[in-house]
Amino acid sequence: MSPKAATIQRIGLALLLFAIFLRSGSADGSFTAWAVAVVGLTIVVLAWFASRAARVQERRRSNLESE
Repeated sequence: MSPKAATIQRIGLALLLFAIFLRSGSADGSFTAWAVAVVGLTIVVLAWFASRAARVQERRRSNLESE
């Protein structure tokens, strides 16, 4: 995983932890906690897909160079 993708994924994980913190507080922050959790999870998933696509692209490039 590239350093940029790893950093983006860490930001998403931090948002998920922040959402858990908000959720454990009062019931007032319930919607905010869910919104932060959804954004954090979306960032984590998108970073994972981007890193996977980059690995596949690099593998294809190396296969073309080896032929």
